Amino acid sequence: MTFLEYTNIVLQAANEVPLGSTQFASARGLQEFTKESVNRAYHDIVGEYRWPWLINGTDLTLGTPQLSGERTITPVDQWTQIPVPNPYKDAIDWSTIYYRNLEGGKQDLSLVTWDQFEASQDYYLELTGDPQCVVQSADGRSLGLFPAPPTGEEGTLYYKIWARPSRFTFSTDVIPMPTENYNVLVDGALHHLWSFRGNVDQAQLAYSRYEKGLKKMKQKYTNQTTRVYCV
Repeated sequence: MTFLEYTNIVLQAANEVPLGSTQFASARGLQEFTKESVNRAYHDIVGEYRWPWLINGTDLTLGTPQLSGERTITPVDQWTQIPVPNPYKDAIDWSTIYYRNLEGGKQDLSLVTWDQFEASQDYYLELTGDPQCVVQSADGRSLGLFPAPPTGEEGTLYYKIWARPSRFTFSTDVIPMPTENYNVLVDGALHHLWSFRGNVDQAQLAYSRYEKGLKKMKQKYTNQTTRVYCV
């Protein structure tokens, strides 16, 4: 669904006049605030979790579609820069990186922050065998594997990249979330709109519906598991 479609659903739910495509860019007053409310509601939703529809689905190295959203890279040194052409648009999912050796054995890598690494460098440098931990560099653009992959026996590192949410501007902008959950975004936007208009009861009602819908979305789309640190 487009930005215009969502905005008009919210306007109609609030008994306001919907916008035409030619009027959209020049909207003023309550109609303009409704556009902002849709943006705010979307960012409220995507700020809760990393939803599957935000996974960037193109392999950055090979340029081929990847249904899983996973990328691969063969690290040859202890520190490797991850190819993210636009770090302002995309973000690495550091919590799901794993390693496969040449025999195909899978090793989930525990995430270690740069502060943790600096505090316990000797511990990580003394580790042996296949990589067990992934260290996020201070700038967030490189990773360190500890232990380092054996020379000449490098396996493959798998990771995901998530598209960062952006603001919607044009009437034709497509809002990237499942249309079956459109009511959650609408209720979130209505909460902001009713609050702006000072209608506390309607705002609370919309927020209650929003919370219930968001809870169902989390149950359906998100993975609640956590990773254990390698310390």
